[in-house]
Amino acid sequence: MRLTPPKQWVFFGSLFLTVIGVLSAFSRLVFLVEWSVWFFLAGYILLFLGNVFRGL
Repeated sequence: MRLTPPKQWVFFGSLFLTVIGVLSAFSRLVFLVEWSVWFFLAGYILLFLGNVFRGL
């Protein structure tokens, strides 16, 4: 498997989702706390896909 660097929009999208996930884990808003793990996971999956697939 050959890894390629992700495009800039994929990297910043992943960073945004991960930061939202971390911040929502510590927030007092109930609807964000329930989704914090999924935001965090989606950020890392997006970064993984950006590294594995060329052109993404």
